[in-house]
Amino acid sequence: MKFDLQTFQFIGLALLGGIVLVLWLRGKKLETRLEQVTQGVLQLVNESEKANKELRQSVAKLETRTATAEAVSSIQSFGENTQAEDLWDIDRRHRVMTLAKHGLTTGEIAQRLRLPDGEIQLMLNMAQQLVN
Repeated sequence: MKFDLQTFQFIGLALLGGIVLVLWLRGKKLETRLEQVTQGVLQLVNESEKANKELRQSVAKLETRTATAEAVSSIQSFGENTQAEDLWDIDRRHRVMTLAKHGLTTGEIAQRLRLPDGEIQLMLNMAQQLVN
């Protein structure tokens, strides 16, 4: 069987049309797949933004609770510290007076109690003024 030039051209054109059709279908398939991937990414972004918003709200609530707890703790410990400091001051003054009654000098009392010498002198002077 002999083919003339027109037949070859027709067969070539038909093959070329088939190739173009296959490439077009693949392009459509890729386009559809790309659209699906894009939708999936957008959905993930939306879910991420929602989770981020919820997380920020939870952090804000925790910060508020922490600040409130710190304030309450500070208020409660303020009274406790003041009482403890008062007891320490009374105990310290009592020790100074007791050691002074036993005849120790201000330097010896300061050394024993690890307090400044001037503080010992001040306590003894104030006690003397209260007696007079």
